[in-house]
Amino acid sequence: MPPRLGALLAVLFWGVSFVATKAVVREISPITLIFTRAGLGTALLVAILALRRQNALPPRDALLPLAAMGFVVLASTVNWALYTVLGHATIRRLGPTRATAGAMLLGWLMLLPPFAARAGWNDYARLSPAGWLAVLFLGVACSGLGYLFWYGALERVEASRVAALLYLEPLVTLAAAVVLLGEPVRPTTVLGGLMVVGGVVLVQAARGTGRPGGAADRA
Repeated sequence: MPPRLGALLAVLFWGVSFVATKAVVREISPITLIFTRAGLGTALLVAILALRRQNALPPRDALLPLAAMGFVVLASTVNWALYTVLGHATIRRLGPTRATAGAMLLGWLMLLPPFAARAGWNDYARLSPAGWLAVLFLGVACSGLGYLFWYGALERVEASRVAALLYLEPLVTLAAAVVLLGEPVRPTTVLGGLMVVGGVVLVQAARGTGRPGGAADRA
């Protein structure tokens, strides 16, 4: 997959995730949702590694940075930039699939104590069919594929270009809210959205610095 297409798909998943989350937390607790989402994402990434006949367990000397990455995912809305910088070297060393799987697995294990403390498994009985679909979307698409696509792009394209695509995420969320929740759109919102899109296009069209991924970015 072309790296920018993968990053755009990740942004699309994450933009819609806010609407899906809003629907699911009406039925289950946030802790149960986060725990289940991380578990599904981890299972998907481990399955991909198994199909590729790659070892899903990270090397011992990578456990500390991966654990730190897993912890920062837990607060990704605040610390996304830190996560990106922190994980860049480890991702280039282990590859995006193995590094993302390791970080997500360790982050999921950190969620076990609060999940068990409130007996979160009891929440599953309250999920409607639509709620289960939303949980699967959040776990498989947003956590599993989203992080995999994002770091696959970061491995091959300059970090500044990939990070600029995140500015499209609120526009995706707005579009999903309009379609799925019937929320209104004002002319000023449309104007602001066009300005954001224009800025992202300018960043993607600017001459690169030749840094990660160098030739892959220019190809």
